[in-house]
Order: sequence, then C-alpha cells, then structure tokens
Amino acid sequence: MRVARALAIAAGALLIALLVFLVVPSPIDSLRYEPDPGHPLDGPFAPNVALGRAEMIADGRLDIPEDVAFDSNGRLYTGTHDGWIQRITLSEGDEIVERFADVGGHPLGLIFGSDDTLYVANHGVGLQAVAPDGTVRLLTDRFGDRPILFADDLDIASDGIVYFSDASAAFNNTTLDAGPPYLPFDMLEARPHGALYAFDTRTGETSLLLDDMYFANGVALTSDETAVLVVETPRYRVRRLWLSGPEAGRSDVVIDGLPGFADGISADTEGRLYVSIQAPRSDFLDRTLHPRPWLKTIIAKLPQTFWVRPRRYGLVAAYDELSGASLGALHDPDGQRVFSVANAVPQGDRLYLGSLSNDAIAVVDNPFLQ
Repeated sequence: MRVARALAIAAGALLIALLVFLVVPSPIDSLRYEPDPGHPLDGPFAPNVALGRAEMIADGRLDIPEDVAFDSNGRLYTGTHDGWIQRITLSEGDEIVERFADVGGHPLGLIFGSDDTLYVANHGVGLQAVAPDGTVRLLTDRFGDRPILFADDLDIASDGIVYFSDASAAFNNTTLDAGPPYLPFDMLEARPHGALYAFDTRTGETSLLLDDMYFANGVALTSDETAVLVVETPRYRVRRLWLSGPEAGRSDVVIDGLPGFADGISADTEGRLYVSIQAPRSDFLDRTLHPRPWLKTIIAKLPQTFWVRPRRYGLVAAYDELSGASLGALHDPDGQRVFSVANAVPQGDRLYLGSLSNDAIAVVDNPFLQ
C-alpha cells in the first residue's frame, strides 16, 4: 500500500512538472554558467562560533534591518521593510527605538555624509537624501531615459559623490509586483542586469560607471578612495573600479571564489574589507542547475514551495582591500543566533550586522583589529 501510494505521488509530481513545463511560460531566459569552485570553509575560513555570541540590539523590534549607519552623535540607523528609517539611541544598556523618516519603498543601503545627511539606496524608489530633521528628498531615479529600479547599496566619497548600485533592471519589485524572489530569478537566468552609478551631490548629475553586472549588490569605497568595490552576488566575486591613479577607469576582480552568496561589503580606515555572506554556496546550484539552462527554466516555473531553501548560516568574511587576501571569517554554523547577514559595518572596535531575515541588529567585537 505504501509503495503504491509513493508511486502515485511520484507520478502525480511528474505530471505536474510536465504540465508546468508545457503550459506555463518561464519568468527567465536562462544561460549556461559553470562556476569555478569556491573557497572551502577551511583554513582562514574554518568554522567557529564567533557570531553565536553576538549581542542583539532592538531584538524583535525591527523588520528586516538590512543595513546600519551611524550619525555624528553615534546614534544607529537602519531601514526596515515597511519603508521607514529607524533611529536607535544606545545609552548605558538602554535602547530607544524611534521612527525617523518614512522613505517608502524598501530602504536597503544607508550611509551618512559629512553634514549628517543620510543617503538611502531605496529599492523601488531610487537614491534619496534625508536631512537631520527627517525631511526626505529624491536625488535620482534614472539615468537619461533609463529608470533605476533596484537601488541596492551605496557609499559616499569625501568630495560628495555617491556611488550606488542598481541590482537588477530585470527582476525587482516593479517587474515582479513586489513579491517573487528577485535574486533567485536573476541568479538562475545568469544574465547581467545590474549597474553601478555615481551621483554628484554638488551638480545633481547621475553617471553610469559600470554596466552589465551580475546582480550588483554591496558597494564600498577603498580606504583611500582610489577605487570603488561592488559585490556581484551570483558570480561569487567583488569587482573593483579604479577611480584615480594610473588604472583610473579600468575594472577588475579583486576577490573571486567567495564561499557563498555575498550581499554587503564595508571597508574600514585600515584597509580591511568585511563581506557579508547570506548563505554558503550550493553544489546543487553550481554543479546541477547552472550548467543546464533547460533545467533552470523549469525550476523557475515551479511554485516556491518546490524550491530548495538556502542553508541557514551566519558568515562574515574579512579581506585585505588591495590584494584580496583572506584575513579570516566569523561564523554561526547553525544560524541559531545570526543568519542571512546582509551587511557588516565596522564602528569603533565592533561590527554591527544587518540581516535579510533577522528582526534585530547583531553586534560582535571586531577580532580583525588585533
């Protein structure tokens, strides 16, 4: 009886898959891609429990706090899924959480300028500026006649130029009605839909710096501002665009073979990079799906309940900004306390971690300062 039932279920599943393949159009037009092996989780990446000891700020009070920024008074800011910028004042163990500004959309990247203006990369809105009194202003949402649909992350240079990414012109909350998974579709299709832009706060001009990027995600300037770095999540790498010096205008790959799906990147003043990893790499994706575009096309048609979920894991990897050499990593291997890390922001002697799934800001001592 059990065997017969199992066979019937299998036959039904196959029939559903066949009907999906024949009738339902795929949301993606997939290409073949064969990733190089990633760095294994050993040596400098060997698992530890450093993130498992994290403290939690505003635990249970934040809805997808992806990025973290600090104003000149040391107050912490984060954007939440409801379109608000939240301000958190920390004082002698006390936490005061208050709504600071309603920016709409889904605020992803945050960075303060020297005058305490908060710049926001807002998915579905564009690049915004929030004054210290909470007044919100749209800076740009297009380059010429090309809309910027998925403003993702940003950094600001000392000359007032904001560098920001547009993750995907094809898969975003405009093209997908604010619901389906943007990164999985973009990743499975394996086509470059992202870009890096610059906005000059002095002139109001928007410039396109890099095009045809693979889900352009986290953005960070190097400590000396000679280059800007951009995470290409589905390619497991960090691109570098030289802004000055003999290599100005040239782009290259400074970190390759990342051990997972990277999201944000931050730099400290000593030339260390902190790359946040949403989840470790998947052999099923790299070895089974990516080399077979027809299979990816079918998978993209199936309801999300049939999709393989990423492994719950907490991981932040540190690198040297010039050579790309690994400096080590912080883990929560079971994802019990920290997981789906979206950004790791250095502040003083600590790292503040935003998340795609958590409802708090995690904080750990920064061991790479020693």
